[in-house]
Formats: sequence, C-alpha cells, structure tokens
Amino acid sequence: MASTPSAAEGTKTYVEDAVAKSLLPADVPDDVFPARVSGDGNCLFHAVALALDACGDHDRISSDELRSRCAQELRDNSILYAERLVEHAFATSDGNNFRPSSLLQSCLSDEALAAFESASPTADNGRENDRDRLTYAMEPALDCAAETTATPGTWSSFPQVTALATCLGRKIRLVYPDVNKALRPFFNAAVDPLFELPGEHNAPLTIMFSASAPPNPKAAMVRLDHFVPLVPKCFAVAPPPEPALAAASTNKKSSKQPNIASFFQSSFKRKSGTVPDSLPPSQAPAAKKEKKSDAQSHHRVSGFDELWRESYPWVEAVSSEGVKDVSGMLCQLCRKHSQRPKKVPVGKATWVDIPCKTLRKDALQSHEKSTSHSDAVRMETSLAVGCSVHEEIMSAERKAMLGKFRCLYWLCQEEIAHISKFNSLVGLVKELGLEYIACAEKGGNALYTSPTFIQEALQAIASTIKDDIYTVLKKSPSFSLMVDETTDIAVLKELIVYAKYLDSHSQPVTSFIGMTPLRDGLAQTIHDALKKTYQEGNGLDFQTRLVALGSDGASVMLGQHRGVAARMRELTPHLVSHHCVAHRLALASSQAANDIRYVDEFKDVLGELFRFYDNSAVRMAGLKEIQEVLGDQDCVRLTQAKDVRWLSYNAAVRALHRTFPSVIRSLDMEANERRDVKAVGLLTFCRKFLFLATLLLFADVLPPLAKLSKAFQRKNLAFGEVKLLVDGTKAAVRALQTSRGTNLSCLTETAIELEDVGVQQPTARLESKFGTEIEQPYLANVLHNLDARFPNTDIIAAFDIFAGSELADECGSVGYGQDELKVLSNQFHPAVVHSLQDLQQEWAAWKAAIRCDPAMVRQKTAQEVMLYIVSKAALTTLYPNMAALCSAALVLPMSTVDCERGFSVVGRIKTKLRNRLSEASMANLMFISIEGPPASQFDFDRAVSRWVQQKQRRLNVAI
Repeated sequence: MASTPSAAEGTKTYVEDAVAKSLLPADVPDDVFPARVSGDGNCLFHAVALALDACGDHDRISSDELRSRCAQELRDNSILYAERLVEHAFATSDGNNFRPSSLLQSCLSDEALAAFESASPTADNGRENDRDRLTYAMEPALDCAAETTATPGTWSSFPQVTALATCLGRKIRLVYPDVNKALRPFFNAAVDPLFELPGEHNAPLTIMFSASAPPNPKAAMVRLDHFVPLVPKCFAVAPPPEPALAAASTNKKSSKQPNIASFFQSSFKRKSGTVPDSLPPSQAPAAKKEKKSDAQSHHRVSGFDELWRESYPWVEAVSSEGVKDVSGMLCQLCRKHSQRPKKVPVGKATWVDIPCKTLRKDALQSHEKSTSHSDAVRMETSLAVGCSVHEEIMSAERKAMLGKFRCLYWLCQEEIAHISKFNSLVGLVKELGLEYIACAEKGGNALYTSPTFIQEALQAIASTIKDDIYTVLKKSPSFSLMVDETTDIAVLKELIVYAKYLDSHSQPVTSFIGMTPLRDGLAQTIHDALKKTYQEGNGLDFQTRLVALGSDGASVMLGQHRGVAARMRELTPHLVSHHCVAHRLALASSQAANDIRYVDEFKDVLGELFRFYDNSAVRMAGLKEIQEVLGDQDCVRLTQAKDVRWLSYNAAVRALHRTFPSVIRSLDMEANERRDVKAVGLLTFCRKFLFLATLLLFADVLPPLAKLSKAFQRKNLAFGEVKLLVDGTKAAVRALQTSRGTNLSCLTETAIELEDVGVQQPTARLESKFGTEIEQPYLANVLHNLDARFPNTDIIAAFDIFAGSELADECGSVGYGQDELKVLSNQFHPAVVHSLQDLQQEWAAWKAAIRCDPAMVRQKTAQEVMLYIVSKAALTTLYPNMAALCSAALVLPMSTVDCERGFSVVGRIKTKLRNRLSEASMANLMFISIEGPPASQFDFDRAVSRWVQQKQRRLNVAI
C-alpha cells in the first residue's frame, strides 16, 4: 500500500480552487484541499488524472485515456452498473423526499434521460419504482451514456464515476456539497469497483462535486456542473493574486510607518489645526490634515468589491445611469424565482426590485441568510438536477395545501361556520393519521389557518366556480335573468340573481350568478345594481343577448312604466318580462277564498290550532297521548299554514284531516279539565258541520293544486309545459264541480263516525248551505283565478308553431305559422331576428324539409324540436334566425323558484351566530353551496393556483 505523500517527497504543487473551497462540506477532513482543474467538459477525467498524480503510486494516465476506458467499461457491463445504481437509489431513498426513479433521473444526461423515460414504466401502472422495471430502464440509459462518454467534452456524472472505479481498480469517494440535503445521501457516497485488480495500487481517490466559475459577473447561480479532486494540503500553492489585491499589498509594504514625532503631533493637535509652540517648526504639521489616498489606506477601497463574487456568485452589481461606479446590488436568484420577503409587494422588494445601496459584505451575508433567498437557492438547485426532482420538492407542500382546500370546501358545502371550525377540522385530519397536511405549515408563523388565509382560499374556490359559469354563460347565444329581493337576518336587503342559458351541449341550464346588496327596494336602485354588477362588472351582453327578465310579479319589477323591466327596455327593447308561474299559482289559490267569509274563518282557525299546540309542550304531549290511544300509526304533528308559503295549506289540511278525531278529543280535554277558554272556542268551531265539510273539500281540491305547484318548481321548466299542466289542473277542478271528490263524498259517513265526540250531524239545510255558499263558489273562484293568472300570451303561444305534431300535419300549408312569425319578429327584431323576410324564407325551407320526413318531428314537443335545431351545427348555419328564436325560447324563465331556493340557502348560511358575514364572503359561500360540484369533481389544482397568484407565497405550491 502506498503511504500518504508529503511535501518532502517531491515538488508537485496544485492550485487551490476557490469556488470548490467555498462549497466544501463540514465533514471533509482538514488535511485536504480542492485542486483546480480545467472545466472544458472533461473535468471528471482531469480530476481523476490529477488525483492519481497526487497519489504518486500510479503511472500517469491522461484524461483522454480515462474517458476511452470509462466508455468501454460502461458499454461492456451496463447491466451490472444498472443493478448497482438501482440498489444504491433504493438504499438512499428510505426516509427521503425523493423516489428512487427521481434519484436515478438526476444523475443522467439529457440523452440518457430520454432513453430512460422511453423504457421506464409510467405512473399509471403503479410500478414506476419497481426494482426490476427500473433496472430494465437503466440499461438502455447507460448504453446511451457510454456512447456520449466516448465523445470528448460531454457531460459526466455518477455512472461514469462507477465505471472509473472499476477501470482503476480502486475506491472513489464522492463528496457532495451541502447544498441539497435531500440529494446529498445519493451523491455523497463511496464507489467500489466491480472487480478488484491485482496489485497494491488501490488507495482511494476523493473527487468532489463543484461548480465552474460564472463566465461573467451577471451569470446565474453556479450549478454543480464541475468536478475537482481533493488532494493533501502538502501540495497546495497559493493561487495567483488578483490585480486589485496585488496593488494593495504593494502599497501596504511601501507605505511608511508613523514616527514618534508625528504621533505626538496628532495627540496635541487643537481644533484650530495648530500644534503647541514648543514643537520645532520642522515638525509642525499642516494646518489641515490631508486625506490619505486609497493606496496609502489600510482598509479596502469603499464600494463594491469584485472578490465578493467568489463567495456570493449570485450577486449582481448595478450602476446608475451615467455613473461608472457600482451603486447597488441585486440577487440574481431571487429575481429569477421571484422570491420576495413576506408581505413585501411586487416592485418594492430590496435585492429583487430595488438594488441594495449598502455596499458592504455584511449586507450580502444578511441577505444570504434570509428565508426568501434560501427558498430561491432551493428552487435553483432543484432545477439544476432536473424538472422531475423540482416537482417532487414542491409536491409535499402542494399536496398539503390541496388537503386544506378540501377541508375548507367541505365546510362551505355543508354550510358550516368556515372560519371558526376550520382549525378544528384540520386538527381532526391530523389526528386521523393524515399528517402530510402539516407540510403546509412553514415556520412558526405561517400555519395557513388564519382568517386571512381562509378568506383568500374561499375567494379562490368561489372564483374558480364563478369563472366556469360565466365562461359558458358568455358563449350562450341568449340568456335570461331571474331576480328577487329579500332581507336577511342582519336586516340587510339583498338582490339574488340567477341566469338561464344554454350550456356547451345546447341544453338549458339555470345557475346562480351573484348576490348584490341594495340600499332600498326602489326600481331605479335594482336596475342600477343589475347594470353595474352584471353588465359592466362581469361583461354580460344586455343589449343583444339578454332576452327575458323573470320575477315574482311585484309592481317594482314589472311595473308598466317605471318598473325594473321597463327601465331595462331602454337598453334592451326586445326584453320579455315574465311573472313566475309558481307565484301566479300561489296567488290564484290563496285568493280563491275572497268573498267567501266562512273560508276566511276556516283559514284563521287552521292557524289558531297550530299555535295552540305549538306554543305549549303540555298540550302537544296530551295530543300525542290521545293519538297513541286511538291507534294512530304515526303521531301527526299539525303544520302551519301561510299565504306566502307554497303548499303550506295543503300540508296543514292533510295533517288536520288525518288526526281530526284526536284533535277534537284533545280540545275537549283542555276545555273541560283545564278550563282553557281558547280551547273552548276552538272546540266549538271545529265541531260544526260546516268546518268538517270545508276540511274535506280542501282535502279534495288542494292536492291537484299542490301537484301543479311542485311541477312548476322543477328546474328548467319549459314554456310549452305550462299550458298543459294548467289545463290538466283545471280539468281536475271542473270534475269536482260535477261530482264530489273522494273525501267530500264520504261527508255524511264521517260526520256519523265523529258523533261520539260531539261533531254536528248533517241536515238538508246545512248541506244546502255548504253547497251553495262554500263549495261551488270556492271551486268557481279557483277556476276563474287560474284562467286569469295563466292567460295564453301572444309570445308564448307563438312558439307553439314548433310543436312536432302540428308541424308534421300542417307543413304543407303555406300560411301555417305566418302570423306567429310576425309576432315573434316584432318582439325580437333586430337583436335576435335580423329581418322578417329572412325568417319567413327559413321557415318555408324548414317546412319543406319536414314534408320530406314528417316522422322526424311528429312525436316531439315544441321544446324538443327547438333543442334539435340548436344542437345541430348544420341547422344553425342553415336557419340562423330560426336557431336564434329557438335559443331565446329555450331560456325563457317560466318561474323564479331558484331564487326562492337561494333565499333558503341565505337563511341557512347567515344565521344569528353568523350575522356579520361580509357581502363578499356571503356571495362566495353561496357560489360554493349552490353551484359547487361534489368534492370528487372539483378542480382543486386550479383553485390553489389561483390562490398562489393572489400575492407572494412562502410555500412552493405552484404547478
């Protein structure tokens, strides 16, 4: 074995590499130093050749010969080296942030990496980190590396070092700088030869990963693209001095030392600049001390020192315009990766946007220790070893942030307090074992659980949903708005807005598009809010694409002269204003009792009965006991009836009808045993024959009206369905005029069964009074109100010409549809229909096409025919005016039930405990609750990316 060389053994000396010295890790022995080798693309082989020369126990081998032997060794034993590298990657990946496949990719050249990726498995099959599959992929990669190694000046890395160890028959120790703790275990390793060569010349060589000096002062951060040998310090020689240092040294030696006389002169100097009179004139100094020149000074020349670039290669010196000297310093790394200190806005960050004016070394040291610079170094280092490794560095933090976004999304969709419950939900997630979510916490003050973060994340999620809606909405050829106003728990007036439009598949959809605060309920205020928020703020085309406005029918909305619709027609003359059919039905059914005194009294008693039991737990318990004794299968609870709540009277009548005997007995007990005066009054009224008859009448009449109301509450109700539904309901009511319904036909039998509880028995006079004063007038009022509230308007009726059955039968008639086309053209010209003549020509051509194949539309409704036209690109091109009319008809808002559902969401979200929610937060929560898809279908990546773009972030979560 060769002994360690010393200075006495020869005159070999090597120049120290300053850049490599600055990168030496702490675990390197003090008796070695990095020797300088050329960086002409052959640095690995130069470094090994110099290390062999320093050992002195091996014949000198040129770097070209080493390269040739290395390429041959890789080519001959590629499978063996592939197995070794894969095993090493798996051994060093345990407890590391990198997968074995990523470690292997980081040590391959571009050509070898391409070969690796073409042969490696994808992530889809779940075996991208299988040893056998990775070995299979590494073999062609090393074959490619062998071919490139044979060419001088090509890139070298770990595979070439393993081959060189076998070629030389000795161990090679690789030293990796402490610049990336995650990669260091893989590259900082001892490489043994595959085969031991005979002889004693097997002393280990030490090779260090280093960086080549930047080609110019403004170069980017130095990457680990260089190799240097570590040789004993006995061979070290000082590097050639820099010109500036040499001049300073010469000036220092030539400067004279101060003598005793000059010392005393400076000691006795007065403010006036003179010396004591006792001193000899020859020793008296000048009245004013002259400033020493830079050459005579013991200190460095003030300003930027070029030697700083060796220790801080990222620094960039800048000069003011017209000034030659350096006036400031910038950090190339922080600028490249846009890393600014926390809460510093763009354009105001020192070292990134503004040069640092403090030209001192301690300013460089302070910036190097900053968090933002450390993040920039980490990002640059990860980029230096490949994009896949860079993505893996950020994957943990991004995965954690995605997890926090999922927690917030769940809270918002479940309408739970998102700010007060977010921390506890994240803590529960950690306790359940999903500790990866803690990767989103940086330091002690960036936990990403503050109300500020929650509101920013909420805004990002809601904006993602809102953008998807508005993107499709703006592409729809026509759309309509549905508006309604409400007052929330905080006594703030809000305007809720929905839009009905055609989606990308030409299907009509209804979506929530916003909620706007109102200072009052005036028509001008509502009009201005709609125009400012949705036309100007969100870019909706009110002039040509808005075709209809749906509302609850209030005069402030549909007033003929000064209502909201009338004001909007100033900009949109073709606008169709529509009264919600569900509101119309509620008015028709509630006003049917007008002029029928007993029905009004009956409705009042229904309300009093509900309040009698609802306000007393004792009475409710007594009623429940009686229901159990009478054998009621389910204890029915009385419900409240209100005119403003749809279907409430039907539910109240149905509940009272089912438990009427129990209610009579309960009232009797309350009146006789507890002497309740109110119970006495209610019992007296409920025992009347007219009360029982009216109850049974309502039990027959209200169900058809309730079914019609439920049909009207369906989403995307078509205009053609309204007439059919109303006609069917009117037919059912007319049938009750001629023959009584199921419940009322059993009036006599029911009264006899309830005789034991004191119900008045029927007489001819009572039955006649009921029929002439209550039954027939009420049924007649219902029919009259349905006719009055649902007239067959000209515009809605005009669209019936598209009905398939009539179109198939009348397509041969020249005059079929001409009058309706004139009505539609007068309404929608010129925004939708360009000209009546063009529309008539298209209609004639369409009827001619139908004549050839009547079965194409015969079984279709008007809406189905319209959907067929707008969904076919060829038909929309052939019949543009007809297609535009069909689009307008499909988005007509027949009801505003979606607005009513939106009010329910407002009530669930903005409760008494959350009454201080801001307008923006409320709108965001509404978007998530109403329009947010299931969490499994929501694009959290887009939401996180939007959150990242809001301002500078400390987490590396960008894609």
